[in-house]
Amino acid sequence: MTGTCAGCDGGGRRRPAKVPLAVVCLLAGGLGLDWTAAIGSAKEPHDSQQMELRPHAAEARRIVGVWDVAVTLKDCETGNAVGAVRARNMFMVGGTLTELNARGNPSLRSPSFGTWHVDPEGTYSAAFWYSRFDGAGTFTQTVKVTRRIRLSRDGNTFAATAFVEVFDTNDTLVQTGCATEAARRLE
Repeated sequence: MTGTCAGCDGGGRRRPAKVPLAVVCLLAGGLGLDWTAAIGSAKEPHDSQQMELRPHAAEARRIVGVWDVAVTLKDCETGNAVGAVRARNMFMVGGTLTELNARGNPSLRSPSFGTWHVDPEGTYSAAFWYSRFDGAGTFTQTVKVTRRIRLSRDGNTFAATAFVEVFDTNDTLVQTGCATEAARRLE
């Protein structure tokens, strides 16, 4: 079935809209759905869906804020500490985060940017990336840190485990590492 999309311009590009019309167009065109039904269901979740989303959204907002993080770098095989660093994390509404750490010369490392989410059991997951540079300012590596975070009941501290992956300029994995974290909310 072919046709034109009411939410697309003549060049096939989407126009901005409150409802993702490109998706609605694909669904309605490909599945023969009624436009009114497709748009109506895309605007608001049903009452039962809203009831399910409210507790999850409240849990997600608990981590939003700025945190002072004490990171213990560990040997992944033995679990022995191999170093420590302090960091600041900012978790933002909508699931993004930034991270800065105080390890070494800041001109050798970019700020970190990443994402976070919480599962229905209240465990947070986060991942962030940053770039490393040599003394001349040449890009040398990308580092990805993946974390599992457990927020305290009062929401003022968290504990985390982290897995670190270091990639060269060709995105080849060259090193891995582990860490644990203890954080407190800054107010």
